[in-house]
Amino acid sequence: GIAGKLIMYASGKMRMKFGPGVYFDVEASPEANYRQSLVGINLKDRQTYTLGDVQSRFVCSPDVDCLLSTME
Repeated sequence: GIAGKLIMYASGKMRMKFGPGVYFDVEASPEANYRQSLVGINLKDRQTYTLGDVQSRFVCSPDVDCLLSTME
């Protein structure tokens, strides 16, 4: 299913919208010094599939001010 919507602004800022008033700020993560792969799992067939190496990483932090404003 769909987890949310990635919003990219002209300034380069990115946010993830998960629902009404639920936003996360998205920022590039520092480079990791280890290899990481993305793997898919088919539970029915008990098979795993390597989808490829992870090239970029991002950190998503909740926009607390936005969350609190929806509670008022």
